[in-house]
Parts: sequence; structure tokens; C-alpha cells
Amino acid sequence: MNHEQTGAIVPAITEWVVDRLMNKHQQFVQQQDEALRGHALQLALACLSGQQQTRACFRAWLAQGMALDTLYLQVLAPAASLVGQWWQADSVDFSHCSVGYHHLQDLLVEYSPQFLAQSNGYVAPLGHRALMMGQPNAQHALGLMMLAEFFRRDGWSVTSASKMGRFEALSMIGNEAFDLVAISVSTRRDLPTLKKHIVQLRQRSLNPRVVVMVGGPMLAQDPQLAATLGADFSSGTADQALRDAAQQVRLRMKQPLPQTHAKGLSRG
Repeated sequence: MNHEQTGAIVPAITEWVVDRLMNKHQQFVQQQDEALRGHALQLALACLSGQQQTRACFRAWLAQGMALDTLYLQVLAPAASLVGQWWQADSVDFSHCSVGYHHLQDLLVEYSPQFLAQSNGYVAPLGHRALMMGQPNAQHALGLMMLAEFFRRDGWSVTSASKMGRFEALSMIGNEAFDLVAISVSTRRDLPTLKKHIVQLRQRSLNPRVVVMVGGPMLAQDPQLAATLGADFSSGTADQALRDAAQQVRLRMKQPLPQTHAKGLSRG
């Protein structure tokens, strides 16, 4: 075999090996995704059965070496979504749905010390502060609780209240300087009112550069939720929200003050 023949065969072999490796990787990812979807279904059923069953599932997966991040994002959150879907389809009544959500929330409370202890000691630049709230008159705070956990672990100072009233939120943001306001939106009801509330939060904010983020179950139904409500951005998962928020706050700090606040400062 001459040099030219060898030169033609080597790239072909290399391409074949790469294709084989890529196919195996895709198969592995698909298997992992299927396993996680199975875990989510199992946890959703368990939380409707009782607290003991819910904790048993979670402990078994941790014993198998699964990371809390993975369990939170790819098992617990999808399980809560499944319960919500079953309720909307009238497969589960409201009382059972509420009890199931509480069992899932109990997992976040139980494993909070372990989750926060995984922090690498990083402190958010300038001690970033976040105000997190649920949509007024909406139920269930699971997503908001998980969001707060991820932000706290990364060094943010978080004030979180799922049932914070409109006037309480306006008072708080007017008296304390928050870098971020995060709102979980779970229903289409009163979206125009929520949009007006976001405008009021910006106007009342002690920090003129405050960034507003929206997320929650409604984001899956309306990918343009941020534009719909006049927020700065939206994120579908807690880890993505953390990355997006850090970037948005950093960019906002480099921008000049809004005209209304600049004029107010110039008057002394």
C-alpha cells in the first residue's frame, strides 16, 4: 500500500470512529433522559401517595450517587409539572394536588442544608440582592423555593415570599435596594394587572437599575412572556435563571441611570 492509499484510508477510518462515538454518546444521552423522565413520573406518583413514599424515592436516588442539582432540575421540577398537568386534566383533584406539592416542597426544605453546603464559597459580586415573589392570587411556591435555593447557594442575598401582596412588594422595593426582581407566573389570570405591577415596581424601586425576570409554568405556554409583561428577560430553569440574572445585572450596572432618576439625583 503506497502513501497515497494510506492517506485516503486514514481519514475514512477517523470519520467512521467519530461517527461511532457520536452515535454511542447520543444513545447514552437518550437513555439518561429516559431514565430521568421515569424518575420524574415515579416521584410524581409517590408525592400523591404520601410523604414517606416521596422521601424514599429521593433517598434511593441519592444513595445511587445522583447529584442534588440533577434531582432538583430534572426530576423534582418535572414531577411537579406532571402533577400540575394531571390536575388541569382533572385526573387529580385539587386537594390531592396540593398535598403532593407540599410533599415535594418538604424535600427542598429537608435537603436545603446539604444543597447550600455544596457552594464553592463564591460570593455574588457586590453582594447582589434578589426579591422573589409569586404571581398575586396564585398557588404553589415550589418553583420559587427552588429558585431561591440556587441563588442563595451562589452567594445572592434573597428575600422570597410566594404570597407577597402588591402593596407589600412596592413598599419593600422602595425601602431596600434590590438588583433583581423575580416573579413566578403560573396562570393567565390578571396578566394585564401583573404588567402594570411590574411598571410600578420599576418606578418605586430604590435601585434605578433593577432588573426584572419572569418565569414559572406560564413560560412554557408563552415563550415571549417577558415581552408580554414588560420584564427584562425570562428563564425556564433555576440554573439558567442564575446565569442569566448575573449577566443581566452586570450589563445593567454599566448602563447610565434612567432619565427620571438622573434628574432626581441632579436636584439633590
